[in-house]
Amino acid sequence: MIYTVTLNPAVDVAFKLNDPCRINKINRAYTQTVSVGGKGINVSRVLKALKRDNVALGLIGGYAGDALENDLRKDGIKTDFVRVKNGYTRVNTKVIYKGKDGTFEETQVNAPGPEIGRDDIMNLAKKLAKIKKDDIVIISGGMPKTLSLNLFDSFLKFISSRNAYIVVDLFGAPLLKILKYKPFLVNLNEEELADTLYTQVKNEDDCVKGAKRLLKMGAQNVSILRGANGAMLVNDELTMKVKAMKGEVKSTIGAGDSLLAGLTDEYLKTSSFDLAIKKGVIVASATVFSDGLANEKSIAELMKQAK
Repeated sequence: MIYTVTLNPAVDVAFKLNDPCRINKINRAYTQTVSVGGKGINVSRVLKALKRDNVALGLIGGYAGDALENDLRKDGIKTDFVRVKNGYTRVNTKVIYKGKDGTFEETQVNAPGPEIGRDDIMNLAKKLAKIKKDDIVIISGGMPKTLSLNLFDSFLKFISSRNAYIVVDLFGAPLLKILKYKPFLVNLNEEELADTLYTQVKNEDDCVKGAKRLLKMGAQNVSILRGANGAMLVNDELTMKVKAMKGEVKSTIGAGDSLLAGLTDEYLKTSSFDLAIKKGVIVASATVFSDGLANEKSIAELMKQAK
């Protein structure tokens, strides 16, 4: 079984504008969409589109948390969330503009999320007591600011003791904290790699060097989304590179989550990292070329093009 863990999920409200977003002015949108998200939840959604069974876990609170869980259940995604004692699931706002000349802009305002205490994180650990050897636990997305690294470390230690495969889409201090538990896969983009290692990442060689540093620190495999330059997967034996697919970019939101879902799904089928990273790029592209996350139809169409 695959379990996705989203420590700081969100209800996302997106507005699309005909003109660039103006500061200190009224901006009028021509469309509004509301979706529930958080990186782990995005992974669950795309895994569902890939017909891969999974359970979404995390920390939710208040009316926004209710809306989030109800939305996932309506879409047939299994959930097992913990309700926090204090605060509300965050509501994020995105403003999207694409000009006639191809100019593409996204402005985001992200809320901090609820207060997370020891009881909350321990209750989440209890939910994961069911995991067993060879299960996959995907920990993805930002940490609530109120969750201390020491408490997060206790949570990681418990998951590691279950002998499941740990997959992480984190960066910065949380990622550095988890590396000692030797995660099976670390997934991140170039900017996150640079921020984590306090270095510059300007090209392919920088990506490989950064990935190998993470390997030395404990990661078993590292996948890096490189935007228009595709993606790569690096481990101690191989460096696999995949070019980006061609298509009209509509939004990059959820691309990394989609890469992770496609990669995980294909690796479970074939145990091949070469095929897995290729599938990851296809699924990520299906999201980038869509108005929302990749779905069964958009993935199937790109799979045909890739053959």
